[in-house]
Amino acid sequence: KGVLLVNLGSPDSPTPKDVKPYLDEFLMDERVIDAPKWLRAILVKGIILQTRPKKSAKAYSKIWWEEGS
Repeated sequence: KGVLLVNLGSPDSPTPKDVKPYLDEFLMDERVIDAPKWLRAILVKGIILQTRPKKSAKAYSKIWWEEGS
């Protein structure tokens, strides 16, 4: 058994405006949400991106440094 640590990047800033495209790119990856593209698009663009950027931006702001996250 082991642990795999992967850096998946971060948004440009801890604001909903910058978190939204980051989440869109990350969550639309077929390796992140294992579902057909049409279903992923409905879930990500139709549901998740309507509320999650604001919540995630708040979480990012707690760990954000001037240099980034």
